[in-house]
Amino acid sequence: MSDQQELPASETGAWEQALSGDEPDYPDEKVLDDWIVYPSMAAGVVITTFFPVLLGQQICLPLLSAAVLIPMFLWALRQGRPRKAITLALFWVVVQSLSVIVASLLFADTAARAVQGGLEYRTAWLAWIEGGPLVQMAPALDYARQLIDLAVYAVAMALTGGVGGLLLLTVALNRLNFTLASLLTTAQNPVLLAVAAWPLWMIVRLVGYLIVGAVLAEPVANLDLRPAYLGEWLRRRKRLLLAGLGIILLGFLLQALLSPLYQTILQKALG
Repeated sequence: MSDQQELPASETGAWEQALSGDEPDYPDEKVLDDWIVYPSMAAGVVITTFFPVLLGQQICLPLLSAAVLIPMFLWALRQGRPRKAITLALFWVVVQSLSVIVASLLFADTAARAVQGGLEYRTAWLAWIEGGPLVQMAPALDYARQLIDLAVYAVAMALTGGVGGLLLLTVALNRLNFTLASLLTTAQNPVLLAVAAWPLWMIVRLVGYLIVGAVLAEPVANLDLRPAYLGEWLRRRKRLLLAGLGIILLGFLLQALLSPLYQTILQKALG
């Protein structure tokens, strides 16, 4: 007899529904589908970005920014809706990135203090643009470092139900967007720089990271590590997990192919 058959029918149905990814059955569980969620998140991101940047608060900036996403992300996972969690996270990434860029342009001095490792990351980016080693979100200067960063992120997502991984992602995004803002202030062609400063491979890999992270975070987010649950979780989420890993691999391939092109574009943009 399988693990699933050994569970009571009511219990089996509950966790199967949680893993199914189907639409919630009850109106109070459809709050995440209300349009007001997105402007509310956007307002929260703006507030939790501008005030820490204005005050130069290095610890508060990632903690408060991530705090806007984490409850919504966990809520979606607890409803058995990782795709909804991914959608919310992607929206948050866009708003968070724009907020950090604008805040860094308006308050450059305090932003340099608020963004952990921002100045060092900007220096690494400038070195890469001039033909130095590859720079990534962590930042990582080579492919081996990127694999280590992926492993650390995956473990953090799995062990903390997404909280730790989202904090790491917030720190990485802040560094990248602070660097973009810093380069914009010195660019001879700001439009060209804005287009190229978020390389395509980073965007692709970020999507893969969020997919993998949402899947790995689900068991702990649901506070359920029973073998029966984990077996059913893996069976139902295997394709989504593999899709996320495939997208990350695509990001690596795009990086290998497009890095020289982006270096050339950014060199022209900076002049």
